[in-house]
Amino acid sequence: MGGKPHVLIVEDDLLVNSSLERFLRQNDLEVDCASSGEEGLAKFRDLHYDLVLTDLKLPGMNGLEMVRRMHQTDDALPFAVMSAYNEFDDALHALKMGAMDFLAKPFDAKKILHLIEKIKSPHTVSI
Repeated sequence: MGGKPHVLIVEDDLLVNSSLERFLRQNDLEVDCASSGEEGLAKFRDLHYDLVLTDLKLPGMNGLEMVRRMHQTDDALPFAVMSAYNEFDDALHALKMGAMDFLAKPFDAKKILHLIEKIKSPHTVSI
């Protein structure tokens, strides 16, 4: 990864979307936003992302289906799932798909920065 990490936020709650975008930009990250899985896929087709942060429940296609489709092109794409619904089955499914984390809303935005650090240093082992 060269330069600033590029993050795609896929979140249909405009307040969460804009506040997370602002926070990440203030922390020197490039950020794009989408409000649906279909819009997220369209952006993914045009650009490379170092991390996708997606809401689980989106209008139309859900976040996990969107990531599954992204992984057909880039199976190493790092992603994390956010949800206001702390559903154990959804979290387990996301983690089995390779999610870096399952973030229950409201979450501490600093956890996102921790994920960014993980993708910057992929060979670091955390205990």
